[in-house]
Amino acid sequence: MKKIIIIALVCGLSFTSCDDQNNQKETETKENKPVKDFKGDNTTQLKSNEITPDHLYKSDNGEIIEVHFIKENDEDLLKIDRKNQDEVVLKKSSRNSDMYEKENYSWKKDKENITFSEGKKSMNLVLISPLEYQFTSDDLNMTVIYFSKDDKRFVSLEKENQSKITLKQISAWAKGAEYGKGKVKWRSQGSTGVLTENGEKTTFKQKK
Repeated sequence: MKKIIIIALVCGLSFTSCDDQNNQKETETKENKPVKDFKGDNTTQLKSNEITPDHLYKSDNGEIIEVHFIKENDEDLLKIDRKNQDEVVLKKSSRNSDMYEKENYSWKKDKENITFSEGKKSMNLVLISPLEYQFTSDDLNMTVIYFSKDDKRFVSLEKENQSKITLKQISAWAKGAEYGKGKVKWRSQGSTGVLTENGEKTTFKQKK
């Protein structure tokens, strides 16, 4: 009887070990499987997508204001950085509101209109980064987002049903700029953009 129990335990351990090895191999296969999106980079670099854009606004008097939306201790906060002024952190007034307040400071968004107030002084703001556009080439659509991070310029490209790739600006001129990473490049000129992948160029037009 003891021999039978021992044999059964050994067999059970063997099957468990085999299952664990098979599950591990299956997981490794899934994790190592490349994502083939942009032709110039067969394995999409997910780290590039971790770049969080700074929200930059321009006031009606020309001042540039940097804004960071933060979640801390289950509270929605808004941090405002202004040149030569102390940092201001405002708290969201209610869960369903687009208004942040603290003492005599307030930040309010009403549809596309944004107002920042300091006491009786108020200024209207316009978002200048990130800026999102839709481009198309034949039947291929692509989302293009221009943004800034730590005084550097980037563009994020996302084709339909594909992963995103982020490119850093490598040159700029009066009405355009070029961004690149590896064998992928994006050259923008007004409402036209040229995507280069592995030497192959595709021209995109901005949707109106």
